[in-house]
Amino acid sequence: MGWKALRTHFGIDAGYIVHVTRRGVCIGSPLMTEIITICPDGSVVNRGGRYGYAAVEELTQYHDALEAAPAKVRELLATKDEFQASIPVYTVIDGTVVEKYCEVFGWPNVTHDGALMFEHMFFTDRNMAVARAKGTAEYSLSLAREELKKATAEVERLQSTVLRREAALAKLHTDHPGISSFYSPHHHA
Repeated sequence: MGWKALRTHFGIDAGYIVHVTRRGVCIGSPLMTEIITICPDGSVVNRGGRYGYAAVEELTQYHDALEAAPAKVRELLATKDEFQASIPVYTVIDGTVVEKYCEVFGWPNVTHDGALMFEHMFFTDRNMAVARAKGTAEYSLSLAREELKKATAEVERLQSTVLRREAALAKLHTDHPGISSFYSPHHHA
C-alpha cells in the first residue's frame, strides 16, 4: 500500500500514527486517529477542515507538503513497503481468523497492511484472538437480541394502536354514514 514509504518520505514523526482505512492513509494521534486522510488519488482530506489542527504546526506542515505533491503521494502509495520484522498477529473479521504481520506488536502500531492494532482486537496468540472474538460476538449478540425484543414490543404496541383506531373509525362510519371525514379529500369547507 505504501503507507510506510509515505511516512518515511514526508518525515512524519513517530508521535503520529500513520495507518490505512477504507478512505485512505490516515495521519493522526492516539486520541484522534484520522486527522489527515490521504486519498488513493493523492488528494488530502482533513477532519474538521484545513484549520482543524492549525495549532499543531507539524500537522500543518505535513498537510501542506502532502497537498503540494499529489503525484509523489500517488507514487508512494503504489510502492510496496518493506519491513524489518514480520511478527504474526491475529484478529477476527466477521467470524474469520485473519493472520497479519507487524514490525512491533500492540497499540498504537500498525500491521504491514496498515491496520491500526487497537487493544483487544489483535493478538500474538491465535487462540486468544478466537476467545476474545467469541466473547465479543456473544456479548454483541445478546445486545442485538435485547434490541430486537424492544423493537418487537414496540411493533406489537403500534399494531394494537392501529387496530384500536381502525375499530374506532369503522364504528364512526357505521354510526354516522352520511358525514364525511374532515380530512377526507372529498370534504370541502
